[in-house]
Amino acid sequence: PVRPLWAAAATAPPAGAEWVWKATNDVLNDLYAVLRFEVQRGPLSRSPSAVSHANQVYPKLMPFLRWWKQQPDRPPLYYATLDVKGAFDSIPHQKLLEVIRPLLREEDGYLKCPYSRWCGKTGKARTVYGVVTKERFGDVEAVRERGRRLGHGRGSFAVFMDLVEYRLLSRTQLLALLTRHICSHV
Repeated sequence: PVRPLWAAAATAPPAGAEWVWKATNDVLNDLYAVLRFEVQRGPLSRSPSAVSHANQVYPKLMPFLRWWKQQPDRPPLYYATLDVKGAFDSIPHQKLLEVIRPLLREEDGYLKCPYSRWCGKTGKARTVYGVVTKERFGDVEAVRERGRRLGHGRGSFAVFMDLVEYRLLSRTQLLALLTRHICSHV
């Protein structure tokens, strides 16, 4: 049997409303936010061929493929992905833990900060999460700057929501969460 990736309410939404889809694996949202933060600040994010979303694959990888095909003695080409949400069914669980453990570099923890992101095209707000490291917890300006950077893009801006509950996430807590989740789905 294959686990469903998304779940929805059994009844139809009220008139004028839309379906709200929620990931079945939403218990991993904290881990996902921290891993995105680590990937974005790591060296891989600065690679000209690195992508973090399906819409970026074609425009970013096609120039790289053209360049690679022109090389006279080219090494084999491999594509690698790290998709925590879909990885449980495709790779050995122990290997997944070995890969993720070194990615969580902050021993002391992370602070997960919610922001509201407004999309001008749809006229709807969406909550997104910024993550900062523990040494920057007291630096309110760093948290606000992260909120401003989250809002940059076409037709959108970020609204910093203060007086909200921030989540302090330790490396140990995140690894235990992933281990529990893997063990419960074996």
